[in-house]
Amino acid sequence: MKHIKQKFVEAAHQVFQLLAETIPARTFFIATTSNETFAILDKFNKVGGCTIPENFQDALDQSYCSMVARDETPLLIKDAMNSLLVKDKKVTHLFSIGSYLGVPIFKDNGSLFGTLCALDPMPHILEEKHTKILQGFSSLISNSIELERLMSELKEHEIQTENEFQLAQKIQKSLFASPLQQELIQVESIHLPSCHLSGDLFNWQKLDEGKYGVIILDVMGHDVSSALIGMMVFSQLKKHMVEFQTPYEVMNALNSDVIDFFSGTKDFGGFVTGVYVVIDLKQRTLTFMNAGHPPAIIIQNEQVNSLTSANMPLGIVEDFPDRSESIPLSDEGFKILLYTDGLLDLLTHDNKTVLTTLKEEIEQNKDSITQYVKKKISAIDKHPDDICVLSIQANNK
Repeated sequence: MKHIKQKFVEAAHQVFQLLAETIPARTFFIATTSNETFAILDKFNKVGGCTIPENFQDALDQSYCSMVARDETPLLIKDAMNSLLVKDKKVTHLFSIGSYLGVPIFKDNGSLFGTLCALDPMPHILEEKHTKILQGFSSLISNSIELERLMSELKEHEIQTENEFQLAQKIQKSLFASPLQQELIQVESIHLPSCHLSGDLFNWQKLDEGKYGVIILDVMGHDVSSALIGMMVFSQLKKHMVEFQTPYEVMNALNSDVIDFFSGTKDFGGFVTGVYVVIDLKQRTLTFMNAGHPPAIIIQNEQVNSLTSANMPLGIVEDFPDRSESIPLSDEGFKILLYTDGLLDLLTHDNKTVLTTLKEEIEQNKDSITQYVKKKISAIDKHPDDICVLSIQANNK
């Protein structure tokens, strides 16, 4: 509100400066006429102008402005000291008013805000011809008041919206799995929305002794719409990961969920990409299913490779084919990186692929993958897409 009041004062001063150049009066003020009270909000005095006390307010019926407010029309008094209307009013002598011209200031909804007044200690300074000029500036003040009101409402709305988004962010983050830190396997995550909320999702689940399922998903779009769709998918995801054992079964169930969700929307189609991996530490196998998503990266036996096999995204066709694959896992330990396409802009440069970039960084640096990615993210001011990264590490058997 302090900012709004300051803007109003700035607008009032500009109006006063212009009025002083077009109307011969030496004093101008803006007053409110609400709650049976007359209060001067701001004033302007040339040398020799009327004597108006600071922060003046009084009962409305004691002011000239009460007549302007009552009739909602301009009031011109050429000789105040000899006018039957006002010569006995206290303000006539307190302000040393010789001549007066007041016009109403209306709000945008048509209600009265107050008055804009010109006055001078000398009589017959103000004339009828000055009325239209004052009315024009009254409209300017009215527009300024309405603009500041709208700006104030917008600011309040922005603050409320921001608070709601922050709460939504906390709720969304609370749904995701916490870091997994066990002797044989560790899973870390980076989840960074490009705006308020993210359509990137992830989860991990212990399926059996020594067996873990880890999934990452990316809903088409950004912010609220993709986040809402993502929450719908996520609500089914955890259930499917417990109910089904293989990556294909989980992905197929999610595919049906996405298709069902969009079946009633004629003007909007959507899809979801993702990778689901099942890590079996006892059998030393990795089974994975890619649905139109950037390929997972696996590091083992001092080799960095991508899991390139991929299916179409979820939500495209009802007959979802099984293109899952299995590969052996090294007894010496391994690392797996799952990520959404927001990471691609961060790591692809000079025509290098993510795989090539990571190979170089892993060879040159001792940082973990997540530490490396966090450093890259902290080095940029803005990222245009959601970024989600999962790092899975298994120690020696």
